[in-house]
Formats: sequence, C-alpha cells, structure tokens
Amino acid sequence: SLVGTPEQVADALLKYYDIHESKARRLGLADRSLHITRQQAGEALRRATAAFDVLGLKVESLDPDAPRPETEFTPRVTGIKKALRDDGYHLCMETATLKTRYYKKHGFKEPYIVQRAELLRHLLNNKKIIVYPDELLVGNFTARRVGAQLWVEYFSAMGVGNIYNCDKQTPIPFQCSQAEKARFYLEMAPFWATNAVIMKIFPTYRELGLYAARLLQKKYGFENNMSGVSHFIMNSERVLKLGTDGIRQEVLAACEEHGDEAAPFYDAVLTSLTALEEFAARYAKHLSAMARRETDEARRAELLEMARICRRVPKYPARTFHEALQAILFIEIGLCIEAFENAISFGRMDQILYPYYRDDVQAGRITYEKARELMALFVLKIDEIIFFNDGDTGLQLGKLFETVSP
Repeated sequence: SLVGTPEQVADALLKYYDIHESKARRLGLADRSLHITRQQAGEALRRATAAFDVLGLKVESLDPDAPRPETEFTPRVTGIKKALRDDGYHLCMETATLKTRYYKKHGFKEPYIVQRAELLRHLLNNKKIIVYPDELLVGNFTARRVGAQLWVEYFSAMGVGNIYNCDKQTPIPFQCSQAEKARFYLEMAPFWATNAVIMKIFPTYRELGLYAARLLQKKYGFENNMSGVSHFIMNSERVLKLGTDGIRQEVLAACEEHGDEAAPFYDAVLTSLTALEEFAARYAKHLSAMARRETDEARRAELLEMARICRRVPKYPARTFHEALQAILFIEIGLCIEAFENAISFGRMDQILYPYYRDDVQAGRITYEKARELMALFVLKIDEIIFFNDGDTGLQLGKLFETVSP
C-alpha cells in the first residue's frame, strides 16, 4: 500500500511514476524500459495523493494520460536537437587533462583561491573552441557535443573502478575512447591518488573504504561538501547590467577600501573576470574567421552578428535579448568548469530576460518567434553538459541524479 510514512510514499512515487521512460519515448530514444504501464503510473499517483491527504498534505495531481499539446519549433531548433540526441553521452577528459598538467607544472600554491582562479583562466584559454552548425548561441562546456567532465581533483580515486567500463555500463553508458581511458589511468590517476580532495579527507585506504561502505548503505543522504560548491543561483542579472568590466571597477574600489586583508579574494575575482572576457574574445575571433570562409550569405551574417555579440558580452552590459542570453551562457560555462556542474541554477530567467525582450520588441529588433527560437537554443545548449555517474556499477551514485535523463 502507498498509504504510510512520507518515506514510503516517496519511494513508491519514484518506483512507479514513469517520467524518465515517457520522456525517452517522446524523444524516440532507445532506453531500457522497466515496463511500467501508464495505468500503473496513474494509479500510483492517485493513491499517493490519497496517502498525502492522510498526512495532512494537499496534493493536486494531473491525469498522466491527458493529451499533450504538440509544440512546433523551427527547423534550426529541430536539427540541433536531433544532433544532440544522435551524438549520445560522452565522458570528456579535456578539462581533467588540462588541470592535471597545470598542477603537475605549478604545484599547489597558497593562497589557493588565487591559484584556482588562475586555473580557470588557464582552462578557458586552452580548451577547444567549437561552433556547431546553425548555432546562434555559442560556447562549449566540453570538447564533446554532449559531454560530462571528470572531476579528478575531487573524486579521482573513485573513478578508478568504473572508468574502464563506462562505455558499457548500464543503464546509461558514456562513450570514452581507449586512448582517453589510458590517459586517465597512466597520467591522471597516479597524480591524484595522493592529491585529490577525497584523499586528503581520507588519507588511508581503510578510511576511504569505510566511507565507501557508508555510501553503499544509502541511508544517510548524499554528502556534497567534497564536490565543489554547486547548488546555488548565479547573479546573472548583475553581470548583465554591469558587465565584467563594471564589476571589475567595483572590485578595484573595494580593494582600496579594504586594503591587504581581502587582497587574495579580490585578486581571484579580477582573474576570473578576465578569464571570462578572454573566453568570449576567443569565440569572437573564431566566429569572425568562420564568417570569412562562409559562402552562404545568410549564415555569414549570423556568424558576424555572433562575433559582434561575443565582443560585447560579458565584458560590457547586455543591451539586447540575444546579448543577454549569450552573456548568461558564458557565465554558466565558466561556473560549470570551475565549480562542479551539478545544480547551478539560472534563477528567475523570466524576470531577468523580460526587460531585454520588451525593449527589443518595442524597438523592432526582435519578434516573438525569434525570441522563442533563441530561448529554445539556449535550453539545448544547457543540454550539452551532463553529470558523469557510475550507473549500476560501483557505488551506484548515479542513481541519485536525474541530470543525465533524456
């Protein structure tokens, strides 16, 4: 029965509600089914609603079999969406390789906050710059179309047991070449075996083993303190209004006010702002070069406009809806590379973006249809970054996340 404790009700909802499978079916993805029928899912929702009512919680549940209105998108959006789905999931070693080589060369220096900012600048200046066909918003999280990063500085030791088989794991495999796997085991794993955060917290294999055993019990929730910051809402509205250059002026003024006491923090902020500007400038240069080679007049105009936008944001305040979306995307990429890509929220995008949309419409710069296309393309760009997990193998930490669902 689903009438019971909140834990029992939650467990039943997770077991019977087929949100993952229904998404896979709508997207036409090959996904192993648990063979839960729509009738079972609907009945589970109705019984769970009654169970919550017994607990004094008011729940409103929609009929899972209610017809869904079909949304039509432009051919550009449909094509990019198909390209993402066809590419599959990858484990990308690019940033992990860059981080490993950076720390091997420079060591670990104090103040760490300054070095971490310098590492971000190194990553954004050395990672691959990719512009995919028909894109109007640019910026790649990884070197793969759809990719997960490997956070060697946090969990390198935990990856030793499953990376070799990650392209065969279930339910969701991650493509990874033999060369990339070899690079991890021969170049990265030995270095991070003694330098990763998790090895600092659990310096002996006995302590690490006990920690892993506690995770296997799955009784105490998920401890995220060792996986970077994440789980926050970025203040993109401030960057859109001031630009990184405007924030730089505030930082310099604060440095004058607070003196040497907070100097490391302000130095790190200034380096991070510069890193974002340089990342956007790399895209502006790349887009301009693409435009010179482009033979299609319409696409050349799009490339030149994107290059102009990348020269503008995030360094200077955004003035249009398109500029605002591009600035937010650059900020998100920087955060996901520096601060663990899980659960970094955009906040109230409607409130943040509406003034730019309103002004563009009033000035005749954009139509509803064009803004809708840009918003869809923005959502698809965010689909390019996924969270690497160990599936049904090892500690099965991947079962705690919905971030790799279709």
